[in-house]
Amino acid sequence: MGTYENFESIKDLLGYGKFTTEEIIERGLISEKYISEIERRMEEAAHLLCHFPIGYTYDKNKTSHYRIALSEQFQILKEYPAGTSILDFIALDTEEIVSYLKNMYTNIHSLILEKADTPDKDGFHLHISDITKNAVASTLNVLHKDNFFLFLINCCFLQYVTEVFIYNFYPFIALKHYKKILGDAFYYDESTDYLKADMKDNEDRLYDINKFIDYGIRMTTKFIDYQKDLLTADFDMLMMKDKLFAEYDTLQYLYLMESKDNMRDTYTSTSFNTHLMPVGLHKFNHLDVVNRIIDENMAVREVCDMNSVQDWFRYEFMYLAKGNVLYKQCKNCGRFFIPSGRSDSEYCERIDTASGKTCKEVGAINTFVKKHENDEIHQAYTKAYRRMDSRKRTMYISKKEFTEWSKTAREKRKLCEDGQISLEEFQAWLDESKCR
Repeated sequence: MGTYENFESIKDLLGYGKFTTEEIIERGLISEKYISEIERRMEEAAHLLCHFPIGYTYDKNKTSHYRIALSEQFQILKEYPAGTSILDFIALDTEEIVSYLKNMYTNIHSLILEKADTPDKDGFHLHISDITKNAVASTLNVLHKDNFFLFLINCCFLQYVTEVFIYNFYPFIALKHYKKILGDAFYYDESTDYLKADMKDNEDRLYDINKFIDYGIRMTTKFIDYQKDLLTADFDMLMMKDKLFAEYDTLQYLYLMESKDNMRDTYTSTSFNTHLMPVGLHKFNHLDVVNRIIDENMAVREVCDMNSVQDWFRYEFMYLAKGNVLYKQCKNCGRFFIPSGRSDSEYCERIDTASGKTCKEVGAINTFVKKHENDEIHQAYTKAYRRMDSRKRTMYISKKEFTEWSKTAREKRKLCEDGQISLEEFQAWLDESKCR
């Protein structure tokens, strides 16, 4: 009998942990032929399988540098303005996020069907690397400059889909990995019994992959809603600091709130592993790096290891908290934002769905209206302007006449605002001009 190291590493997950591989074969639980096939598949796909930690992070000059390292295949470096990603993610609609996941799987499924219709010379053979590369090109590249957490969630889901196909003899292994990737603190309690119901009763031991994908999407949806609710509550609480405990710094405040059970038990109990990392490298030879540090002054940073998506959320939250980064709640849409210009800005620059304008533009209009709502001079001018504009549109007066009137009306309004003519005199001129 051969040596099956890969099978040995997963037999516990298959429910055969108390048996040796020899005993499994002898008892007829799984045939040696099928174990050999499992070993071959896992050997071929070793560079696609998830490992932990799944990435790292460090900050420099108000920029967060992220490395997503879900597997040897997924080695992606990203940079985003520090602190903005977590607030923008909370502002995203969950369905918008989920639509990317569904679109990704649709692209993957289409490629599988295409491969099935055009097999290679040896017959149909599913190359997982080809499938995931296609998914990266068709879906993830679209998100390249978008929000980091939107990009991260899609990368993690793609990793799950990849592992489901690799572990198609027992995709619960992929599901277990994916739950860990999202975060151990998140619990999705929907029954998984139905995932086993349609398993074929034969040597292939095949499961319905589509059911696992659907389950993964629903689990991701729950995770996103769960995380957004927690983060929203935490940021609300953080904004109350100056009203409740202004005499303490932010970390003292978080500790006090956590002690009162008002916040999640993650800030004082969770820590990150850190290590030194040459910047910008995925794989490297140690001696080459030493030489480059000496000869080229290559930068090295202390980075924080990330074992789950929740770790990244916590890291971003604590960046904002520890740095006392100013963030606000938009007075139009109610979503959190970091002012990009003036620190006293009360509106974000996201698009307001009702008007199609940015919240900042809506805010400017609202401010203008509020400023002039009790301004009799402005009200008189606006009423006359609308009347004259209506006469222009009905061709009662010409465009030239309207332009001349507008210029004179603005001059008269300025004289009235400066106190050089009275409101009664301004109104009298407006009334007289409408009779022309």
